[in-house]
Amino acid sequence: MFTWLKNLFSGTSIPEVINEVSKEEPKVETTPVEKPKKATTKEKKAPVKKTTATKANATKRGRKKTGVTKTDLNKMNKDQLEVFAKKEYKVDLDKRKRKSDLVDQILALSK
Repeated sequence: MFTWLKNLFSGTSIPEVINEVSKEEPKVETTPVEKPKKATTKEKKAPVKKTTATKANATKRGRKKTGVTKTDLNKMNKDQLEVFAKKEYKVDLDKRKRKSDLVDQILALSK
C-alpha cells in the first residue's frame, strides 16, 4: 500500500500503479468460527434469587400500597365514577361537574 501511495505522489502513470498493487495483494486464509457450547445439565448456573421491594423502596418510587389511583379513575366515565363513589365512600357526586373535578373529589375522599 505504501508503494502505491509513493507512486501516486511521485507522478508515475496509473496503469503501472494498478499492476503493482495487483501483484502485491496478500492472500487471506479463513478459519472456521466455533460456536459457543451450550451449558450441559451439570454446568447450569444457579438460579438468581429475586428480591422483593421493601417498604422503603415502595415509598421512594411513589407507589401506593392500596386505594385508587388517578389513572384508574380516569379510565372510568362519569356514571361509573358516581357508582364507585357511592359504593366505596357512600357519597353522592354531582354528575353535572367536569370529569376531572369528580376524579379530584374521589382522590380527596381516598386520602
